[in-house]
Amino acid sequence: MTFLPAILFLVIDPYRRRRFVRFHSFQSIFFFGSSALVAIVFGLFSSLLLGHLLALLFLMIFAIGWGILWLVLMAKALLGEYLLLPWLGNFAYEQAQGSNSQSA
Repeated sequence: MTFLPAILFLVIDPYRRRRFVRFHSFQSIFFFGSSALVAIVFGLFSSLLLGHLLALLFLMIFAIGWGILWLVLMAKALLGEYLLLPWLGNFAYEQAQGSNSQSA
């Protein structure tokens, strides 16, 4: 449940005022949501077209890639760096700019 800490950071007062924290929280929420959607759609289509074993193999490969990308995103956040994911990163950056007028 990678999105739960992100939601907490958007709610807890000292953290929600920092634009950097808001950016990474929004990007984490969007990343989790889009990953879940892609996994569900891909799982349905691949199990219908490829069979269950091959679909399971593809989903396992997807999960490993997702885990590695998630670790990279966490490392960048801990190092204090921005790493904008394609599409999601720009949207998260815009949300972080506009969600609170007190930016730090």
